[in-house]
Amino acid sequence: MNQLKEKDIYTDEYLDRLEYEAARFRDMLGVTRLGFRKQMTDSLGNVDEMFVIPKFRCEDLDPEGALGDGIHPAFLRNGVEIPYIAIACYQASSGPNSIPVSKAGVSPWANITFDNARANCLKKGEGYHLITNWEWAVVALWNAKYGPEV
Repeated sequence: MNQLKEKDIYTDEYLDRLEYEAARFRDMLGVTRLGFRKQMTDSLGNVDEMFVIPKFRCEDLDPEGALGDGIHPAFLRNGVEIPYIAIACYQASSGPNSIPVSKAGVSPWANITFDNARANCLKKGEGYHLITNWEWAVVALWNAKYGPEV
């Protein structure tokens, strides 16, 4: 079975759509720098509760420069900037056909290998993947700056 590569997932068309959606969300909600919750539907029709974090520069979170400068690496896909990342609000549970879903009030998926978790995330469709180390770093930095209740 061929596995999708990031370069296959983040096409120019997909990135343009992300940029458009990010701008629309910011305008609609009056959001400038802080993230927001959003229900997102994967290619199989599963609805996930996600937290959308808009693209930021490292110096936005730490003006002293300890994080460096420029766009945080979580917002780069194959050297191309993406306008936001979406992180599951809840631990993944096993949805229909072993597809992970992010929903409140359900037990998290247990007893799954890393490779199976990654493969099942990719089955959700374009743009879905297992959270990366850079994305975990964004979550930690975001919470340190704005708090967990943003």
